Amino acid sequence: MPPLDLLLDENQFGCRPGRFTTHTLIAVLHKWVEILDKRGSVRAVFIDYRKAFDIVNHNTLLGRLQKYSIPHCLLKWFGSYLSHRCQSVMIGQLFSSWKTLCGGMPQGSRLSPLSFIVLIDDLRAACELHKFVDDTTLSELIPSTGSASNMPSYFTSVLTWTANNDMQINTSKTKEMIIGSLDSIKSICHLFQPYQVQSNASPHLNY
Repeated sequence: MPPLDLLLDENQFGCRPGRFTTHTLIAVLHKWVEILDKRGSVRAVFIDYRKAFDIVNHNTLLGRLQKYSIPHCLLKWFGSYLSHRCQSVMIGQLFSSWKTLCGGMPQGSRLSPLSFIVLIDDLRAACELHKFVDDTTLSELIPSTGSASNMPSYFTSVLTWTANNDMQINTSKTKEMIIGSLDSIKSICHLFQPYQVQSNASPHLNY
């Protein structure tokens, strides 16, 4: 089988050899600048997943790994690695009773982030989508004045994927940003309180 890294989404930049946050920024900004140079606008949503590593469904993850033709013996070993893990909480000198975990990824292991990017690999939308592990950016490139925004539809598809994979979006940390003029976008309906960046003047934020 080919190396797993060759099978993953090209727009996933986290926890992969030779890829860093800088590459994510370059990829995103390249798309933005292209449309802004043509006097278009950008509508972006920055998605934060709530406790992403802590609520991973093990069955969903193992099912996803099967699709990459991981040998059965390795899947059994990995399933054993994930299952029957317990945790306890200490406050001061007091310990809670032990509780068996039914989901989540062990922290501090190289396998945890790698497993997560496999889980999130098939997250797609009908607009530009870039990922750095669980941090996900949707970018709608709006070509001209008076064009309608379809971001609510794109975001709905992400919500559907999120529900189907037992994940949760942290709405208090998920933000929306518009680069360009709000007047140039037809019938806009904000998903979140937006930041607006005027592209035809010195960069500043309007709250």
